Amino acid sequence: MGRSRAATHETPYSQVIISAVLAGAVALVVSIVTLVGRGETMVDAMATGMAAGAGAVAISAVLLLAMYQLLSYVRPR
Repeated sequence: MGRSRAATHETPYSQVIISAVLAGAVALVVSIVTLVGRGETMVDAMATGMAAGAGAVAISAVLLLAMYQLLSYVRPR
């Protein structure tokens, strides 16, 4: 039998946090690699990458929470 959410300690909100942090990490790495490849200094690339990563975390968290809320209306509990 499958385990319940309580048994695995997973909630939709923990999944949102994990997904948002992963999206931010990907945006950070892609931004740094792209900017360094174009000839920017590492300091400038890291500053831009951290801003891109923070933006990606915020945007993806808001979108994922909105999707979860919409699904809670559509899906019967």
